[in-house]
Amino acid sequence: MICFQQFDSPYSSQPLNCWATALAGVDTSINRAFKHSQWSLFKGYAFPCTHTLCADKGRSLEMALACLHDLQLHTAPLPHIQQWKSYLCQVAFELEFIRPNTRNKTWSPVGSNRKLSHTTRCNAKSRETAKEIFTIKAPAKGEICSLTWNGHMIWCPGQIDFPSIDCQLVIWDVQEHGFRLELITLDQCVLEDTWWTTDGVMTQERKRHPYVVAFHSILADWPVGSSIWDRVMLERVETLAAKFYCQTFFDYFGRAACAPHVFPLA
Repeated sequence: MICFQQFDSPYSSQPLNCWATALAGVDTSINRAFKHSQWSLFKGYAFPCTHTLCADKGRSLEMALACLHDLQLHTAPLPHIQQWKSYLCQVAFELEFIRPNTRNKTWSPVGSNRKLSHTTRCNAKSRETAKEIFTIKAPAKGEICSLTWNGHMIWCPGQIDFPSIDCQLVIWDVQEHGFRLELITLDQCVLEDTWWTTDGVMTQERKRHPYVVAFHSILADWPVGSSIWDRVMLERVETLAAKFYCQTFFDYFGRAACAPHVFPLA
């Protein structure tokens, strides 16, 4: 299934190993679906996923530049992968980030009498749906003078200075936003009573947890002996946590979770 298997891209860092393994091992049986009031919330993506930005290597730079132009958190209905692609491609084409806009703008809308190929009809329908979801109108050519990232200009009309490491950092930032938002949302669904009441219902274990963690953080810095949180222990805990999270996310939302990626380094 799409997004459960990772792929290599020069414009994206890899997900952490334990997270890639956890995603690949998710049981996608339909009978695992847990029906709840927020079931349809994350059928789409609040931020474009890695597959949207990197599956087509020839357009990754354009997609990243389009994200820098105007990427906002979207609420329900959330755009799915193809709708994100349609919107970001439209922005990139209109502003001519990488290549001139040579698209034929006289395409017939869905429902017209003109005979169109299946692919053309699907693309046209996706564009129309995207217009309903993305209420921000794509700017016209000439309305954007430049784009900056990390304090330097990476694009202006006719000139681009957007090395691979900068593209990776932009995409990592989008990936991180997606992961954090999904984590909070899943926690709200799993512990709905805790989020929607003033005090919530907490077990004795949950009440003790912050104190145990704080106690451990003190002892971990003591020079006598070795900390129980050595590399092996950390990897075991992270592996179990990633596996549990990815499976739970699928059970609640029916798709692959956005996984945290390694921070890109030059």
